[in-house]
Order: sequence, then structure tokens, then C-alpha cells
Amino acid sequence: MQSSLASIFDVMTSNYLSFAIVFVAGALFGFGVRSRIMKKTKRERNNPTMEVTNFMKPDSDFHNGIHQQKVRIKKAKLDFISPIKMDYEEIIPEEKSEPIELEPGINISQTAISDDSVAIKYFPNPNQDGNFRNADGRNNFIEGASIYKFSMISGDEALFEYCEESSAIGIALNNRNELILSVADETNSYNPGASKISLMDNEKGRAILEGSIWRVTQKAKIKYI
Repeated sequence: MQSSLASIFDVMTSNYLSFAIVFVAGALFGFGVRSRIMKKTKRERNNPTMEVTNFMKPDSDFHNGIHQQKVRIKKAKLDFISPIKMDYEEIIPEEKSEPIELEPGINISQTAISDDSVAIKYFPNPNQDGNFRNADGRNNFIEGASIYKFSMISGDEALFEYCEESSAIGIALNNRNELILSVADETNSYNPGASKISLMDNEKGRAILEGSIWRVTQKAKIKYI
């Protein structure tokens, strides 16, 4: 680090000196041009017969000299700045971001959805048509009222099954025609003393929301345990 700073200092000193030389040369050149103009003006004053057009005629050598001097000054500035920039880049290198690599087998577009993230509603008995009123749905299980557990697939589609609570099982078994046969298909013999109404091959019932009614489009397949 110290050697790099010393190098920058040397470059700055050298370029300042070059810049000063060019500046002094420009000043001397300007002084010479001014002297020429003053001599020319004095000579023309002593010769009143000189035509005005000759006096106003531009001096090509003068303009060329000014242009060349501007070029020299611009070049001196560039020579002064460029080495400093190069040394600065060597001291503080540009930081480069590295791409992030994902572990093999991970697909960002596929995310697992846990049961906790699925909206659940609990419903009591269906109506005479075997469908459910949306207004009857509750977010929490109500002892002695809730019988069916709805898992929302979307805002207008859900899967349903029987609640596991003993109060829900008892109500359903005591009202087989209204609460079981209307929304489910039995896969074994009816057992009024069963302790559980379980799904057969995990085939839940399916319902869609039409207006204010959840209409059953597929019955659940159940077995008595």
C-alpha cells in the first residue's frame, strides 16, 4: 500500500512539473504574439496610407499558434490524470459480485404447502338437497354443532371429510340418512356403534361454491371403524 502511494506521489510530481513547463511555454508564446501585435500596430500608425482591409486581415500564424497551444495544454492534463487513475485502480480493485448457486434438486417454483397454510371451515348438517349454506361455515370447531371439516382449495372450491371429534361422529351416526348418505358413499356395513368415520383411500368429498351455497360435486368415500 505504501509503495503504491509513493508511486502515485512520484507520478503527480512528474506531471505537475510537465504541466508547469507547458504552461510557462504557453505564457512565453502569448507574450511573443502580443509583442508582434504591438509592433505591427505601431508600424501601421506610422503608415496612414495602409488600407483598412490589410489591418483587419486575420493572421493565420497567430490562430494556428493558439490552436496548437490549446492542444498542448489539453494533452498535458490527460497525461497528468491518466497515471493517477491507473494507480488508484491498482490500490482499490473493483469488487465483482459472484452468482449464487442453488443446491442440486431444489426448484424455486415448487414450494411445499403445509396443512397449517390451508384455510379450514367447519360446517353443521347440510340442507335437504345435500348441500351446505356458506353462512353456516365457522373457522373453529363447535362442540355439538360441527360435523364436517372443509379444506379450502380456492375461494370457491373445497374438499370435505367428517370431523374426528366424538360429538361429531355421534351426531352423524344418529342421523345416517341426512348426514351420511346424502354426502358420502359407504364402503362397509353401517355400524351405529362406530368410533370413527374414516375416509377410504383418502377420497374426500368435493364441493364448489355457487353463490351462497356449497354444492357437493363428489361424495366422500367412507368406512366405519
